[in-house]
Amino acid sequence: MPGENNNLIRVKLFFVGLILVATLSDLKAQTSTANPAVVTESTEFDTALQIQSFDEVWQRIKDTHWDPALVGESWDNAREELRPKMEQASSMSEVRAILNDLINRLGQSHFGIIPQATYGMMEGKGGPRDHDAGIRIRRSPDGLMIRQVRAGSPAAKAGVQPGWTIEKIDDLASQEISSRLQELVHGPMRYETLVGLMGERLTAGGEGESIHFDFRDHRGQTRSMDLELEKSPGKVTTFGNLPPMRVHQIAKTLDGGIGYYWFNAFLDPVRIMPTYNATVRDPHHSNGLIIDMRSNRGGIAAMTMGMASLFATEASPLGTMTMKGSQMKFALNARPKPIQVPVAILVDECSISSAEIFAGGMQDLGLARIFGNRTAGLALPSVVAKLPNGDRFQYAIADYHSASGRSLEADGVVPDEEIVVTREMLQASDDPVLDRAIEWIQQQNPSDKNRKQNP
Repeated sequence: MPGENNNLIRVKLFFVGLILVATLSDLKAQTSTANPAVVTESTEFDTALQIQSFDEVWQRIKDTHWDPALVGESWDNAREELRPKMEQASSMSEVRAILNDLINRLGQSHFGIIPQATYGMMEGKGGPRDHDAGIRIRRSPDGLMIRQVRAGSPAAKAGVQPGWTIEKIDDLASQEISSRLQELVHGPMRYETLVGLMGERLTAGGEGESIHFDFRDHRGQTRSMDLELEKSPGKVTTFGNLPPMRVHQIAKTLDGGIGYYWFNAFLDPVRIMPTYNATVRDPHHSNGLIIDMRSNRGGIAAMTMGMASLFATEASPLGTMTMKGSQMKFALNARPKPIQVPVAILVDECSISSAEIFAGGMQDLGLARIFGNRTAGLALPSVVAKLPNGDRFQYAIADYHSASGRSLEADGVVPDEEIVVTREMLQASDDPVLDRAIEWIQQQNPSDKNRKQNP
């Protein structure tokens, strides 16, 4: 692969969310004028650069894909079919449609075109697009449902509650959002994952902006609100050729001597790892730990090994990455004083890539019990390259199997306790999944001398 080296191979990204955010940015731009903070691109169109970009995408996959059956004769035929279309293309939307037609034929995750404008999507009208309403959206039988409201956020201050459903975001009706997202489902991608990632994009904007919502509350009444956005929590982090992302973490002690840690990406290890290590090793968390991987989009692969190794009583495999012509083992190193308390890991349909690698490996090795919903099943190692036309191309360079030999691609991690959260459940509790994890930890015998925490 052009430009690759062994050091880069060892810190591969397991990342997909930003490609989907780019796609959903286009969705909103095409159907809404109420929130115009959209980054424009140059109108200059160079056909030669587009053909070069097509050739590079095709060749990189041909050179790096681990499965010869997918990049053999059928792949050669795809080039012969689609390259003439690229020669006739006259707009970037046509170019991206042709490239996506090509890569979607693989039917795998972590292949996608990131538009050039995405790298400036945080720079829209009024400044950085790093403000939000403070809500997390998920699919439910009742439609688009508020799954979580961030404490102190604009939504919380306005009285929005988990379990409410969305009828409209600005001028986008929920039915239209759902219909458009159904059209984007392909390969291993699931609709429910798209809903979660879409929610982050459609409820974000720039400083001084507001978004109009029509909610349906628990009594079935419509509540219309204009929520002025606040700055999103976390620190802006960049890595390689990926667009910038805010990395956020929460560490706290719950009642009963239980530690809790959540973070949204396996990035910024200089900040993330010390806080994670301190939370896991804190003697005040002697009764158990909850590691929350919900809405975690993945990131640097090597971090999964360091995080899981804290619980390893012996050297163990976490999983295997199979590249073209070689393999790399993800291994846990035995610790002289491993953490030995009940560990619950929370996952959902937006737990992606490295979050799946970590949760699946801990589950296979019997080091944790998994609670929540099946993960995204988007678990292939990938890199991002800049194309001649200015867009970026994310492409998988390996297959991955967890410690037990199972493939996480498409299937994802199936929780030990799958919890389908309903509106009724959210009326009784803001977070039924967390409640069940706490209950399970409390059911473990804290006096068992074989399950103690070594600080």
